[in-house]
Amino acid sequence: MSQTTEKAFESYVEEILLSQSGWYPVDVSGWDKEQALFPSQIVAFLQDSQPKLWKEMEALHGAGWSRCCWRH
Repeated sequence: MSQTTEKAFESYVEEILLSQSGWYPVDVSGWDKEQALFPSQIVAFLQDSQPKLWKEMEALHGAGWSRCCWRH
């Protein structure tokens, strides 16, 4: 008998994403509910994808500037 619940479907999609698509699980404690994002993942992405711009921003605003970017 096959499962046809939403939970079974979600588990199947997650399994495919994790095993075949290069996705990886994340710790949900880093989720910023107010802004609906993972600040540490965004910072890491920007550092990796735009290193020159990142260094310019650090030169302008200091090394810890990214910590204040995500708070009002």
